[in-house]
Amino acid sequence: MAFSDEEQGAGRVAVIVTPPAGEAPRTTLVVELEGWSVHCALTTGQLHRLTNGLAGRGRRNTIRPLTASEEHVHLTGTPEVLTVEFGDHAIDIPAGPRRSFSWALRALEEQLAADAA
Repeated sequence: MAFSDEEQGAGRVAVIVTPPAGEAPRTTLVVELEGWSVHCALTTGQLHRLTNGLAGRGRRNTIRPLTASEEHVHLTGTPEVLTVEFGDHAIDIPAGPRRSFSWALRALEEQLAADAA
């Protein structure tokens, strides 16, 4: 999913799923913006809460996963925007028309559940 913001510039958001041998798949959210990037691993529960936040369901939609550098990334989702905060950086990413980011994450959740079964 691509995003752009007049002040921030253009960037990319990716969700990467890596299936370690014999373990549950690992989900990583990656945000890149003009030479700056952050990535954080999401547990199944964190991915579910983020999906619900972007769908407009649930009150506790802020999640604080750790990055590889052990610094916290704060994620907040609403039907209009995904907010990523890391150190001095705060990026608002439009969630797309008709909550398309939430729909994409929900499809990913369903695929992971089907693969685990």
